[in-house]
Amino acid sequence: MIVQKYGGSSVGTPEKIKGVARRVARARDTGSPVVVVVSAMADTTDELIELAREVSPVSHPRELDMLLSAGERVSMALLSMALRDCGQEAISFTGSQSGIITDENHTRARILEIRPFRIEEELKRGKVVIVAGFQGVSRTKEVTTLGRGGSDTTAVALAAALKADRCEVYTDVAGVYSADPRLVPDARRYDRLSLEMVLEMSVKGAQVMHARSIEIARERQFPIYVGLAHPALGTFIEVGTMLVPESQMGQLEIPKVVAVTSMRPLVSLHFSAADGPGVLAELARDSTPTQCVMMSPAGGLVLLVSADEAGGLLERHRAFVADGTFAAVSVIGYQLQKNVTVPAQILELLGGQGIKVTGLTCHPSSITVWFKDSVSGDDCAKAVKCLHQALVH
Repeated sequence: MIVQKYGGSSVGTPEKIKGVARRVARARDTGSPVVVVVSAMADTTDELIELAREVSPVSHPRELDMLLSAGERVSMALLSMALRDCGQEAISFTGSQSGIITDENHTRARILEIRPFRIEEELKRGKVVIVAGFQGVSRTKEVTTLGRGGSDTTAVALAAALKADRCEVYTDVAGVYSADPRLVPDARRYDRLSLEMVLEMSVKGAQVMHARSIEIARERQFPIYVGLAHPALGTFIEVGTMLVPESQMGQLEIPKVVAVTSMRPLVSLHFSAADGPGVLAELARDSTPTQCVMMSPAGGLVLLVSADEAGGLLERHRAFVADGTFAAVSVIGYQLQKNVTVPAQILELLGGQGIKVTGLTCHPSSITVWFKDSVSGDDCAKAVKCLHQALVH
């Protein structure tokens, strides 16, 4: 069995959808059962979010989930139609029809279990099953969405639940690189990387796959293939990266520093001492990613979070925003805590670029620095290029 996932750029136009259909039909012609997970067509989710903001400046999480889940439904239905035109029987399912059960946390739900009975029934009938990514249903029958990159999570969770032989994720880049190739043209592409290392990269800003999808694959010891799709041309380049459990890496030589990642814009939020415990409890409950948690001299709480996360926190809690926006740049690798010279190198290199580091944190697999960034992101880009050139070999 094969589970394939196609991102928004892969299904962004009717021509691209037809290209994906041809690819899926060829996979089905080999005799393998095929399940396909699709994202919303390129830019659709952003357009729906902006539409919601124009209608109401107030956050309505339940209704937002109802709205955003429509994007993937469009993609799944169109791909099913295109597959039928290719002579292949297909059927499309929403997240709820696929049996994807989540918690009740709107806009960032987590999958609790999958009951893929309808998928299995249609596969036995010889059909390709198209599943809307990014969405599920709570036990109280509410439509939920999984947050940014949630279609990756849908694909990996389904592959694990169906005991698939292979999970393939097709994106607009040819695998996993040592840096964003759009930012660093000479970034190194890896043929093989551990799930543990890619999880660290994802948490620290790499855009290849959603962190939760890698967590699931790591928990289930399930490999993932990440490859490049050019469906408008009908071609899928079979050059990508295989993500495998650490135990399967063998003696493959990998440099100590594997990648340089970045996140921006980040916002510094300051909460009172009274609100601090409640905010931390909420962050833990919702798995909100934070780049930094500090206590202020006055005893309050200081968080460094993405601009998207900042908006929701400001709505729910009293806080004030520090002047300016920040960027976080991370050096990812193996056993970095054993090389005490790396943090010093990072500070020296960034200082040479005129970048004033505000803070630094060390982890066995990553070292992260953050600093005030320009509106254009020039300092962030400069930092990534500088550190990549010096540290990734």
